[in-house]
Amino acid sequence: MKTPTIQQLAAISQRNNFILTAIPGSGKTFVVGKRIHDLHSTETILPYQGIATLSFTNNASRETEDTYYLTSGKRIKYPDFVGTIDSFLNQFIVTPYAHLVMGDRTKPPTIVSSNDFLYKKYPQMNKYARAYTPLDVTYRVDGSITHSSSGFEESMKQMMHKNNLLSLGDISYYAMKILETTDIASLLIKRFPYIMIDEAQDCSDVQMKIIDILVGTGHENIMLIGDPFQSIYVWRNARPELFIDKVNNWNSLSLDISQRSGNAICQLLNRFHQCEEYIKPCNSVQDCRVAVMSTENLDEVNSTVRNFFEKCEEMEINVSRENVGILCGSNFLVSSFSGIKESNMYNLWKADIASCCSLPIRAKSKFFKADYTGAMNLLVNYFYYQVNHSLPKNNDELERSGLLLIDRKVLIWNCLNKIPNFEVDLDTWIFQANNVISETAGLLGIEIKYPLIKKRFRNGEEPSGVMTSWLVERNESTYKIASKMTVETIHQAKGKSYDAVLVPFVARSQKVNINKLINALSCKNLFRDNTSEDERCIYVAFSRPKKLLMISVPKDEHLSLFDGSAQVKPEELDTVSTSFSKSLAL
Repeated sequence: MKTPTIQQLAAISQRNNFILTAIPGSGKTFVVGKRIHDLHSTETILPYQGIATLSFTNNASRETEDTYYLTSGKRIKYPDFVGTIDSFLNQFIVTPYAHLVMGDRTKPPTIVSSNDFLYKKYPQMNKYARAYTPLDVTYRVDGSITHSSSGFEESMKQMMHKNNLLSLGDISYYAMKILETTDIASLLIKRFPYIMIDEAQDCSDVQMKIIDILVGTGHENIMLIGDPFQSIYVWRNARPELFIDKVNNWNSLSLDISQRSGNAICQLLNRFHQCEEYIKPCNSVQDCRVAVMSTENLDEVNSTVRNFFEKCEEMEINVSRENVGILCGSNFLVSSFSGIKESNMYNLWKADIASCCSLPIRAKSKFFKADYTGAMNLLVNYFYYQVNHSLPKNNDELERSGLLLIDRKVLIWNCLNKIPNFEVDLDTWIFQANNVISETAGLLGIEIKYPLIKKRFRNGEEPSGVMTSWLVERNESTYKIASKMTVETIHQAKGKSYDAVLVPFVARSQKVNINKLINALSCKNLFRDNTSEDERCIYVAFSRPKKLLMISVPKDEHLSLFDGSAQVKPEELDTVSTSFSKSLAL
């Protein structure tokens, strides 16, 4: 069994309201799991009371549960709670008490999880879809709304309030209003005398207000865990400065020793900070390297992926999806570095049913990229649409439809496998896909009311041709290597660890670009303005690997960012610059 460090042990045994700041890879999840066990072992917790452990993703919650099991040999069970902050607030505050503050006091609230319903009622908001969707619109702590470009957001929120409809973002606001206007906070404190909130730097102003209400009502054991330097969700209303305020006003402990990354990586991370020893390295990682290569005059994608693969093999790092990741600053780069590029799959279909007809082709595309869960979700939604003439608002509606029963999911999985690949022309694909879907629908007892129908352009023409030529393109040489790795956005990699990571900087036009890296290393202030969130994304990406961090830069001149740096010793920095003429064909 793993033994806690001195810093970890201090956090595990600490009581009362306090903050734990945790640098990347410092073992905070281990601390949380161990602390749950310690609280049950040392504190008097009544039979109806529990410990609430909250985070922002289901993956983080599952990781906490697994850590607790490895620590104690037990599973977390009632009356304890482990889950997302939204699910906690919804289960214990909003669902039972929303009638006290919402428009219709005779029925419980419904969580809307599909934008389709709201777009139908407010089609004017469609033109702002690139910037935000209707479900992104929520409330600030003062009751104002977060988006207002179309002018219809206010009336949409009024309609939702009147009909007891909530987005996930609304849950926190209505929970806050309930706690402000009732005595529910006292009941919640009795039910959960110990609360831990992980990734607390991503709390919104509303969620921080809820914490303040609980403390003001008398809660004496709230633990906030986080790292403001890893706050990359400001676009989703996170307010890291509120976490920093708590650090300055609450009792505070810190974890500043990495349990993940070796010395070379930690020294590079320290260059983002004013303090040169902000992060201390993991001593058990002996062979740790930072490698940087220039892609000037190269086939930037293929050459970079190949060099990264060779560097992993040189360091005897097993190249697999679990061990090796390519972390990108945009979905465009994910497409480039995975070797798979897609066109817009909505634009093929008859306009009034495009949201339905696009589902099978999008599902097959995800299947093509080994995202089997995402593929199944899309195809299940397609069959739901056939019965209900709309997409499901939430998972509860899918549950009630019966499509999530195991025998039906098996039939849908078989359908997904049988839907043709994209090596045929579009007309053939539609014909074959409709046949497969119709066969599955018969087994499910569903009538297909919305078969796949192409759109017709104003000039009378229709989409046509071999699909691989314009729908899904695959760079076989890149795909051959990248398919062995996880290729994802930096946001998707948050909270993960890899043995080796490649972070590509290939174009100034990308949001997370080489200029942002230059600014971050020179300014050493990741909170100075609105662009700092992109720089924190780079910091998060650089902190994921244990042994190898490879960075590709677009020009040879950018190699000087790393060469000769006092923070990264020359023998630890492996600078690779390769010419296209020497690149090897796979």
